[in-house]
Amino acid sequence: MTEKGKGLTRRDTLRAAGALGATALFAPSIIRAANAQSSFNWKRFAGQKIDVLYVKNTRADLLVAKNKEFEALTGIQVSAEAIPEQQ
Repeated sequence: MTEKGKGLTRRDTLRAAGALGATALFAPSIIRAANAQSSFNWKRFAGQKIDVLYVKNTRADLLVAKNKEFEALTGIQVSAEAIPEQQ
């Protein structure tokens, strides 16, 4: 704690940084526990099929790489096609 008339001390700064680090360390487990209670249904549209048209770039490559994971999580079949930026 700071004394009257003094500003923020080094010790106060380190204490705050430690508390912030501890919070960041435990936050993912808290979020996971909260989401486990959620009533969100990922399989709500299972069996549906969507067609996706990507413009060929690095972002599209990342999205295409995640298609299988998306299909496993949601049950939605993805048909993806990537086209070059200039035709």
